[in-house]
Amino acid sequence: MDIKTETALKESIRKWEKIVSSTPDGTDYGTRNCSLCLLFYLDSSCDDDCPIKKASGRNWCKNTPFADWVAHHIASHHKPYVNGKRVECPECLEIAKAELQFLKSLLP
Repeated sequence: MDIKTETALKESIRKWEKIVSSTPDGTDYGTRNCSLCLLFYLDSSCDDDCPIKKASGRNWCKNTPFADWVAHHIASHHKPYVNGKRVECPECLEIAKAELQFLKSLLP
């Protein structure tokens, strides 16, 4: 993993630490505030060098806890993908913790 990718991964981990801790700036805005997405998201897919895509084998963070996070917010909190998402219930917290652990597992 090159230094630029590792830096973006660490920034994404910090984002999810804030979400798990429910800090005032702990909000998920999807690709708009994900350092990895800002580096690797293309118009219709993710770059093959994205460490999440490498681990999951899929675009758009499918096969990761993030997909569960989005689905949960849509189904349980009626928040479309584009709206900011925060921890709003115990299930949100568990999914956010799983996403954080997943991202940490990608560190070299």
